[in-house]
Amino acid sequence: MAVLIDQSLPSAVSRLAAKEAKRVWTFLTKFLENPAHPSLSLERITKTKNQNLWSARISQELRAVIYKDGETWTVLHADHHDAAYHWAETKQIARHSKTGALQIIASPEVVEQQIQNYDQRYDWSSNPTGSPIQGIFDDHKDEYLVSLGVPENWIPTLRKIKLEEVLLDAILDLPDDVGERLLCLAAGELVTPPVSTSSEQPLIDRQDVKRRFFVLNDSDDLLRMLEAPLETWIAFLHPSQEQLATGDFSGPVKVTGSAGTGKTVVAMHRARYLARQGKKVLLTSYVKTLCENIERNLDLLCSAEEKALITVSTVHKQALRLATSKGQKLQPVEKSYIKSLIEAAHFPSCPLDPVMLLTEWETVIQDQGIARWEEYRCANRAGRGFPLSAKGREQIWPIFERMIKTLEAEGKAEWSSICRQAREFVVSGVVESPFDSVVVDELQDLRPQEIQLLAALAGEGRNALMLVGDGGQRIYGSRFSLKGLGVNVQGRSHILRINYRTTEQIRRFADKLIGDSGDDLDGGLEKRKGTVSLLKGPQPMLHAAKTPAQQWKYVAGEIKRMKKEGLDLAEMAIFSRTNADLQTIQAALIRNKVKSQVITREGASGEGVRLGTLHRAKGLEFKTVFVVNVSDEQVPQRSLLQDVQDKQLRSDLLDRERQLLYVGLTRARDEAVLTWVGYPSRFLEDILSDPELEALEDAAEK
Repeated sequence: MAVLIDQSLPSAVSRLAAKEAKRVWTFLTKFLENPAHPSLSLERITKTKNQNLWSARISQELRAVIYKDGETWTVLHADHHDAAYHWAETKQIARHSKTGALQIIASPEVVEQQIQNYDQRYDWSSNPTGSPIQGIFDDHKDEYLVSLGVPENWIPTLRKIKLEEVLLDAILDLPDDVGERLLCLAAGELVTPPVSTSSEQPLIDRQDVKRRFFVLNDSDDLLRMLEAPLETWIAFLHPSQEQLATGDFSGPVKVTGSAGTGKTVVAMHRARYLARQGKKVLLTSYVKTLCENIERNLDLLCSAEEKALITVSTVHKQALRLATSKGQKLQPVEKSYIKSLIEAAHFPSCPLDPVMLLTEWETVIQDQGIARWEEYRCANRAGRGFPLSAKGREQIWPIFERMIKTLEAEGKAEWSSICRQAREFVVSGVVESPFDSVVVDELQDLRPQEIQLLAALAGEGRNALMLVGDGGQRIYGSRFSLKGLGVNVQGRSHILRINYRTTEQIRRFADKLIGDSGDDLDGGLEKRKGTVSLLKGPQPMLHAAKTPAQQWKYVAGEIKRMKKEGLDLAEMAIFSRTNADLQTIQAALIRNKVKSQVITREGASGEGVRLGTLHRAKGLEFKTVFVVNVSDEQVPQRSLLQDVQDKQLRSDLLDRERQLLYVGLTRARDEAVLTWVGYPSRFLEDILSDPELEALEDAAEK
């Protein structure tokens, strides 16, 4: 007999105390062996419209909610007695009349109340046209909406939705795949209904069930599910993700989405899918630690044969290997060395100061691969924050020419130059690309020469290149347009709109930081509204302290409280803007009797709260995240902006600092806490004055 486990169960159980969570897993072992065991006290739940819904005793305090379909038992939820029964009583669980899929959704009455709440808040008379405001789905027939998976008794409720905000709340109570289709439909996209199948088909034989549920046949299956509960998400693909991971594309594909929408999941599954086709795949990212995380997750996801065909590597590692493959000696140089060359060559009458010169070198000379005066004379400088006449270019070119010759003579090169050399080797046929396909994660952190190298390695065949990223999380690279770099993704750009990691409350708070639209990585803007999280939780906590000591006392107190409630210290992290903060934080935690471990490139081990910079937070995930020292002195970092006269550079740096805060905040799965001393960061000003977010009174009182 097979038992199904809803994929949301591990997340629900993780919110219980550690001892209670252990009892749930013990219960599952017993249930798998014998669902009718007397100690489980299996009984039908009567206070619900679902005739096939049962409860089982986990312990005196805990109950499981179970659905029975023929001979198949599906464990849906586990919680304390009253909470478990309330969950069951507010849910509608049944096979869909058209798609045959098992749906676990809220009763439409729940959403009706949400609509009424919005109706009371919204001034319908404000419609500038004076005509009645249309419902979002007025242009679509009932039959079509039902074919998309909408339950028939939901249609009247769906017709009442006039605001995007209401829709975003409503789809939280619908199945993931149905919610995704409605979001795309509301955004004006063409949505094809899924293939209709019989509701009589056994659950265990359905492909959608195998995608959405753990299938347990014996205790070994259960053990495999429990060995790494935080990693189990990689085994599942939601409909929009699966379409991208397994799709057949005629050219390069771009996948974007805000933090937590599963972009890296898509990238990993895409690599596995291509490997299953016998292709040699490069799965790459900018940061070494991200590649290491991906490597570990692929070990869980792939078979040995699949994994052997996938190379996980930074773009710089591949570039250096290719650029030196014919015996050339190239030594990569740090930014500090380039600064020293500029300062040595700078002269008093130079039209640009050293900071501006460095910017010109990085964004024009390096990004465009310029090596001769003829190239620089007509180089495109659009978007730069300071003008530069033809005479000015002529004056500063000797500085750049001297730098180019010095680097060549010393056998040194920046990474942009190394990438350019590697690309030239591949394009000219000097070396052959060792890969059939390339999958790029965190695209936004790359520079133009790096992207062009990866495009060359991929070639122009079908399914050769997938680019995955989020313009709202750019903390390393520079702005670019894929089209301008010769990478055409027209008609093959896709946005992931469902957040699977962060609660809706944290997501909304974080999105306020970076606005409703952002860089689409192809020279345009991308609407960020329309994303919704499937998880719910408390609002982020905000705490303003008068002194550093008060800040650390508050943080330590919250950590102790969460630990007492069953949260392991290693499931919490503290992030700050600078490395210099870490020792101070660690010392403060010691004084407050809280253990901690600093996150290094190799990660962190042992007991203790994890500590790291906001940069180090990239690619990580914790149940609770503290972002500390979010003051106007620290975020944005004042020293970073000092003496920056280039308006465009200053704007870019401010955006990067804002996005860095966004990255740190969105590492939180369940709870987020932001603290500061004195005045809060300018990035928080709008949020603190926004009544819709209902920020905790703690900050306002201080």
